[in-house]
Amino acid sequence: MRRLTAAAENVATTGDLSERVTVEGSDELGRLAGRFNAMLVALEKSVGAQRRLVADASHELRTPLTAARTNVDLLREGKLPAEEAQHALDEASVELAALTRLVADLVELARGEERKLRIDDVQLDDLVAGVVERAQARAPRSHS
Repeated sequence: MRRLTAAAENVATTGDLSERVTVEGSDELGRLAGRFNAMLVALEKSVGAQRRLVADASHELRTPLTAARTNVDLLREGKLPAEEAQHALDEASVELAALTRLVADLVELARGEERKLRIDDVQLDDLVAGVVERAQARAPRSHS
């Protein structure tokens, strides 16, 4: 019981989820130690998944944020010809729409609601066209 208490206190103090208790026997105390270890494994996996999600989300948010900020900065300078200014404004709008979708997805994930699997027909030509359009919007424009 002392080892289990010490391990629990150590986890609470340090946050070290790699702590484990040696399981001796199959009595109630042995089963408790085994469940304690299993709980720590589950917590470790959960924290790892959460960290990956945060890293992935911040990566996904950075691209549209950077693109929108760049376009707004260009517009603020006021040196773009009218056609390029309109293009920069359109690009910023596309990137802000992407950010809005990403944030809505993150909020839904944070609520922890179970998402229902939805199967839709996908028009690959439309999907590819959308991806190409976004890539072109982000690509540097050549002035030939």
